Amino acid sequence: MNKIKLMYDIARAMRDKDSLDGSVKLNLKKDGLEVFRLDNEFSRNLTSGWGKARILTVLDHEGKQLRHESNTEFNINQKQDNELRGCQKHRFFHGHHWGMQGISLRKRLDMIIAALNALNNMQVLEQEDQSIRLSLDLHEIPEDLKEAFRTRMSQKHHSWPGFLQGSPLIEKCCLEGRINNNYEIESITVKLEGKLQEENRPDEDLTLDAAVVLGR
Repeated sequence: MNKIKLMYDIARAMRDKDSLDGSVKLNLKKDGLEVFRLDNEFSRNLTSGWGKARILTVLDHEGKQLRHESNTEFNINQKQDNELRGCQKHRFFHGHHWGMQGISLRKRLDMIIAALNALNNMQVLEQEDQSIRLSLDLHEIPEDLKEAFRTRMSQKHHSWPGFLQGSPLIEKCCLEGRINNNYEIESITVKLEGKLQEENRPDEDLTLDAAVVLGR
């Protein structure tokens, strides 16, 4: 099966969807004990921009315990419309203001290299019901990209739990995807195993399980 054609068909099928419903689950363990969990159930109308999400966050680490649940409704198009309102130059550079600023040409090329490497190593298995199973073992990622990933994870960031103060050493990382016979993504799962190396502390086993499940 032509992998580039497959990615094209998947991208086109997902682009043409009118709505997107699903869930995101993330579970992080240190030395076998759960320290962080995230459950996110969401739905979004891709035409109107309206969506809603129920998010549950659980933290249990070194005596710190937190449980927070929220329900949110939003319209992603309103924010984009407001930011795009104005001159044509503002519209042209809109992509720059949505996460591309500060990224050097070398880093952008690194992203392309990583994507092409992943596509080359990806296994594609056609199932009896005409669905497709994609699998990828990420151990063949170039070492410089692994180092960039470790550096990124070790940096403090407002969207990441504040208990990963050391340097994660990724030993295993596997990704699996399920594509239905209409080339729509049904699920994506990621399993990551490694060590958390912190100064003046013994290494801790680190396990991350993440899953995205999409409805029809």
